[in-house]
Amino acid sequence: MPGGYFSENLNLYPSVASDTNASPDLGYHYDRLDYVLGGMFVTNATITVNPGTAIGIYATNGVNYGLSIADSAHLSCLGLAGSPVHLAEYNTVQESVPSGWQIPSYGLVAHFTGFNCSMQFNFVDWSVFAQDVHHVQFTGLAQPVNYNNCEFYNGQMYSGGTLNFTNCLFVRDNSDFEFSDTNQSFFCNNTLVGGTFLFVPSQTNAVLQNNLFDRTSAPDNIGVFGMTYIGGHNAYVTNCDMLDPVMPGDRVLTNSPAYQTSWFGNYYLPPDSPLINAGSTTADQVGLYHFTTQTNQTVEGTSVVDIGYHYVATDAYGNPLDTNGDGIPDYIEDGNGNGVFDTGDFGDWKISPYGLGGANGLQVFTPLK
Repeated sequence: MPGGYFSENLNLYPSVASDTNASPDLGYHYDRLDYVLGGMFVTNATITVNPGTAIGIYATNGVNYGLSIADSAHLSCLGLAGSPVHLAEYNTVQESVPSGWQIPSYGLVAHFTGFNCSMQFNFVDWSVFAQDVHHVQFTGLAQPVNYNNCEFYNGQMYSGGTLNFTNCLFVRDNSDFEFSDTNQSFFCNNTLVGGTFLFVPSQTNAVLQNNLFDRTSAPDNIGVFGMTYIGGHNAYVTNCDMLDPVMPGDRVLTNSPAYQTSWFGNYYLPPDSPLINAGSTTADQVGLYHFTTQTNQTVEGTSVVDIGYHYVATDAYGNPLDTNGDGIPDYIEDGNGNGVFDTGDFGDWKISPYGLGGANGLQVFTPLK
């Protein structure tokens, strides 16, 4: 998509067929990209990126960002556990560089100016080469930007406004969060592997809890500015940086976890991890009832939440659990992840539409005489 000012609504879906049939094409294959965009300054428009869509992002001559969200613009990237949205620096896929394409040094996604704009990200994978660019760079929005169930690989993050991260994975990412507003920020149930976590809150009510900092550099920018935070039950590796102040429930591991691999990724916890059942509350209270940290796919349910990043629990074939067999995974039907059918949920994940759950399917009565 061409750069420049852009004010049209977009609804983006997977558009490039994958080579998945029984007779693959001969020769080298690239990762699939459905769209490539760069240097777009978006106003008065809504961009919706649907599950499974892969977008390569570049900058143009004189424009150092990929996608900038400005006045009355809204960006929603809404992936699913098995079909995340992919946002990638173009050169992680594209070898031959078209004329005028550049690395988007100000970020794949950026916000520099504008009001009445918003962004939300759920199940989004972000990929750049090591420290090449910012995944996201914001100077501040009127409202927080929420990231749920996202994965960030190798890049950087910068924000002058409030970003909330719940159940996200950061691998060798350098994050610089310098909040300039009065919103309460949340950083909960995330795993950081290497990289840097620079956190400078403007208030003392930031919530940082149930996170794993695996050999992550964490400069003391909370305590040095006389700030504190709400939380605890964070985990660290011995002889590596810790947040200041240390909180009740914090854990110090002798070594990094021996991560395991399963259907949705490479950062499942080993079954004997001290991070299991070590969090601040039960999993249903933080929206992780249908998630797991284990390769045996045991759901968290109402147990004490494990520290760190979680994956959606699956069946033996890698499909997200669908207890009532209606074709809609449990974690989607139970929208707030508390394990209870309540207002706002898509349906009751425990009750089959075919009469196979809930009340008995067959009842026997004594005929009247």
